[in-house]
This record gives sequence, C-alpha cells and structure tokens, in this order.
Amino acid sequence: MLRSLHSKLLFYFVILSILSIFLMSIAFRLSFEDCFSTYLDNRREDEITRFTNVIKDLYVMEGSLNKRNIANSGELQTLISYQAVSEGLFYEIRNKDGIKVIDSMNLIKDIMGITINFENKGSVIKDLGLNSETKSLFVNNEKIGTVTFYYKLGYKKGEFAFKERLNKHIIAAEMTMVLISLIVSFFFSKKLTTGLRYVSNKAKELRGNLNVRIPVKGLSEEIAAVAISINELAESLSYQEKLRKQYSSDMAHEFRTPISTLRSLIEAFQDGILQPTADKLEKCHSELMRLVRLVNEQEQLMVAENPKLKLQIEPISLYEEISNIQEIYAPGFQKKNIALEIKELPTNVKFLADRDRFNQIISNILMNCFKFTGENGQVMISANDTDNFIEIMIADNGVGISEEDLPYVFERFYRGDKSRVRQTGGSGLGLSIVKALVSAQEATIIIESKEKVGTKIILRFPKYIEN
Repeated sequence: MLRSLHSKLLFYFVILSILSIFLMSIAFRLSFEDCFSTYLDNRREDEITRFTNVIKDLYVMEGSLNKRNIANSGELQTLISYQAVSEGLFYEIRNKDGIKVIDSMNLIKDIMGITINFENKGSVIKDLGLNSETKSLFVNNEKIGTVTFYYKLGYKKGEFAFKERLNKHIIAAEMTMVLISLIVSFFFSKKLTTGLRYVSNKAKELRGNLNVRIPVKGLSEEIAAVAISINELAESLSYQEKLRKQYSSDMAHEFRTPISTLRSLIEAFQDGILQPTADKLEKCHSELMRLVRLVNEQEQLMVAENPKLKLQIEPISLYEEISNIQEIYAPGFQKKNIALEIKELPTNVKFLADRDRFNQIISNILMNCFKFTGENGQVMISANDTDNFIEIMIADNGVGISEEDLPYVFERFYRGDKSRVRQTGGSGLGLSIVKALVSAQEATIIIESKEKVGTKIILRFPKYIEN
C-alpha cells in the first residue's frame, strides 16, 4: 500500500498532524475547563461579596437587621431575586441574636416548582446537590450576624450552552486544521519527492546512455549530493567503458601481431618459400612466447584480484630481502648500463608480507623501471622505518609519467604513450597487478612522477613487532 516515498511521507505527515491537532485540542479543552471553572468560582465569590456588602450597608443605615427593614430594601430584594435566578445563589441570614431575617430558599418553588419547608429543607438541598458555606458578618469589627449561602457546582443552563457552542467551534476548527494539514502534507511530500523522482528518471537513462548527466541546479542540498554521486558514477562507468574498448582494441592488436607473424612464417614453410632455419624458428618461438606472456599477465591479474587469494603472511627481513633482489636483477640492469643501487637500508627490521607476492610486486616495478629508463640511468632502492610501517622506495631517472596519465596508472588496461608502449612491450596490466597484490596484503602504494625527470614508487607494508 505505502510503496512510494510520496505516499509514505504523506501518510506520516497526516498522522503527525492529526496527532498534534488531537493533543492540542485536549490541552485546550483541559485548559478551558480549568480557566472557566476558576472564572465561575471567582464570579460566585464576587456576587456573594456584593450581597454581603449590601447587607452591611443596610445595617449601617438602619442600625439593625430585621425582617422589616430587609423587606423594605428594594435593592436587596432585587439582588436576592437576580442571584437566585441567574446565579443559582440562595441565602439564609441570621442577625446577631440568631434570628432568621432572610431565607431565599423559598424562591426554589418559583424557579423549580419545589415547595421547601423546615421539614424537607435538608432533603431538598441534598437532592438538588447544593453546597453550603456559612460566614460571619462584621461591621467595624462588630459581628452583626451570619450568612449561609447555597450554590450548586457545575454549569448552569446558559453556561452549559456556551460550553457546547465553544466545543462545536473547536470541532469545526479541528476539522479545518485536519483538512489544511492534508492539503499541505500532500503538496509538501510531493515537493520533497519531486527532486528524487527527477534524479531517479535521469539515473534510468544511464542504462542506455552513459553520457547523461543530472543538472544539480535547483535541487535541495541532500538530493543534489545524490545527483553528484550519480554523475560521478556515470563518469567512472563512462571511463571504464572507454578503457574496456581501448583495452579490447589494444589486446586485439597485441595478439594479432604475433599470430600474423607466426601464420606468415608457417605458411611460408608449408609453401616451401622459406626454409625452417634456426633463425626463422627462433623468431617463431619469440612470437609464441609473446603470446604466452600476454596470457600469463591476464591470469596474474585475475589471481591478484581474487578476494579468496591465499597469502602466507610472515615476517620478512627488510635488508636480506632487498639485498637478494638486487643480486638477482642487477646483472640484467647492467646489460643496459643502468645502475641498480641500494641506499641506507635499516637493519634488524622486519615487515609483514607474503614473500612470493612481494617479490612479484618488486619484479613488476623493476621491470617498469628497466623499460622506461634509458642507458646510463639509475634505479635506487631505499627504505624508512616508521612506528607502524616500513616504507620501501624505488626511484628511477627515466622518462617519467605525464601529469595527465598519473591518476590512471593503476587502472586496469590503462597505458599511456601508445608509441612508447609498442617499443617497450607490455599490455598495461603490470601496475594493476601490483596494486591488487599490495591491497591484498593490507599495504599501500603511492606513485610520484614527473615527465622527463623520473618516477618514485613508495610501498608501505605493516611493520613486524615482536610480542
């Protein structure tokens, strides 16, 4: 039911809005009940105070409280009738001698049709649910009598009607607010998801066209970040596709050349045009080994990138391993008049690596140095001992790598100058293999290079620390 983000946002916004309105309504009703009850209590107190003040004024004027002067007070009689009908207040007043001078409870007969007398007064008060309070009346610190007032808690007819009207208005306001929240939630959730739908539709276009890019102008910050990530992914996919096509073309060329040479020589032998002399056979063998080398490099890369590659990580003596490597490769370098030298190797230091894979890494790097360093050049191997790592640096003063090519040297199938590659050989997989083997051993590799100056490769392997 709620599959789309739009419907989910709309649902949760509406639920949140209705819940908020409901809680606010309850809070308002409770607050109103409290405030209105307080208002009615204060109003009743004001009416009682008004009544007692009239009684006191009458006492000051007449000098006493009796039935005659109370009956002759039009103001007091009017107030008694008004408060009985409008406020539901009834009084019983006794003078200082304890004689009852007023009992407005008799008005209950006129208001409610209930006859009240001395015998049934208590039961009527109880049946009507009237509360009573008695206070003493004082004038100039002289007690002039007592007043007992009767009242009923709760709402009278007019007050109840007012509360009903208010509740109706509150309900109408709630319904209006719910409707407004529905409309606002709909458009707000739609606005939030519009950008996502736009990005989603553009992303779908990438399936058939990797050149599609998502404009980020006008998008919110979060959605723009998603669009930028998709654009970067598209750039990467487009670049990988370009590399794939380039690699396919290069590999076809690399395989075609030795195969064509072998085919022409074999056909010449078959037709008797050429004799299978030692030189011709040697050339056939050279082309065949070229094919073998290409296939081997492919296999090496597949093995290096296999997440299930088994490694024999062990402590390796830095000085001994680098010294052995120099002894193995130095003679080959000397044939090209390239000096392979070691500089300042820390002794009694070990690092953690797979010995065979480490030698494969160094072999690939040194072969690159050999290919791209001219005669009378120099290749220097050095190392640094840091707290947690051993840094191994291999630097040459060869042709270097251009600034444009440097970010892509580890990319699979990438090769820089095509004319130079054809002269030196190679398929562009060597450094990809190195990168994969280094990463598999939780090590790192960095290349620094400047064209026509040379290249420096820095390997960082975990340091072996006893205990």
